[in-house]
Amino acid sequence: VGVAAGSDVVQRRMLVQSSPPPSIDLSLPLVIAAAYNAHPDAVALSTALDEIDPSAVGFKGYVVLKGTEVVAERYDVGDATSTYHIWSCTKSWAAAMIGELLYAGNLTLSTKLEDIFTTLNWGSMTAGAKKRLITVEQLLTMSSGLTGCSGESATLVKTLNQGGFADGKVGSFNYVCTQKLLAWIIKSKSGLTPMEFGLSSLFPALGVSRFEFTWPIDAGTLQNTEV
Repeated sequence: VGVAAGSDVVQRRMLVQSSPPPSIDLSLPLVIAAAYNAHPDAVALSTALDEIDPSAVGFKGYVVLKGTEVVAERYDVGDATSTYHIWSCTKSWAAAMIGELLYAGNLTLSTKLEDIFTTLNWGSMTAGAKKRLITVEQLLTMSSGLTGCSGESATLVKTLNQGGFADGKVGSFNYVCTQKLLAWIIKSKSGLTPMEFGLSSLFPALGVSRFEFTWPIDAGTLQNTEV
C-alpha cells in the first residue's frame, strides 16, 4: 500500500494495525478477577443458562477467561478439577495440532489426502478417486463431502470407508465425524500419536499435564480425533 510522503499519521496507524495481538501464556496460574461472576455479562450468561434448563442438555460447567483472569465460572456437575467426556470438543484439540503442523511447514491448507498418504491404494475404498482430493482445509471446515458419523476404525482404509461421500456437499459445511482421519494425518506427518504429539508442545503450553486427562486408544491404533 502506498502513502504520500510525510503521511506520518497514516504510516503510524498502519504500523499499529499490522502489529500482532499480545500473546497470553495459559501455562501460568489462573487468578480470580476483581469482578468475578459480577460483570453484567457474567450474570446474563448464568441467567440465560438457567432459562434453558441446563440439566436437560447435559450441561456440566463453564469458565470464561480474560487473559489469565477468571472472570466468570459455574459448575452444575463437579468442580474445576473434575473431568468429563468432551466428545466432539476433541475436534478443537486435533485442529490445533494440525495448525502446529501447518506452522512448521509440514502441511498447507491445500495439501490433499493423496499427498499425505502417498502409498495408499485409493482404488480399494469407496469413492477413493474423490476422497483422495480432499484437502486439509476441507477437513478442518467440514466441507470435504464426507458424510455421516461412525464408530471405531482400526486402519486408515477403514476410517476413510466410514460414512459416505456426497458431491453436493463439497465446499459447504456438513457436520461429520469420521472418528480419526485427522489422527492419521498427525501420525503420518509427525510420527507421533495425537496424544504423544499433544504432549510434545500443545498441552504443556496450555498448562495441561499428562495426569489431568485421559485420551484412550481407539480400536487399538490411535486416539479418536472425532474427524
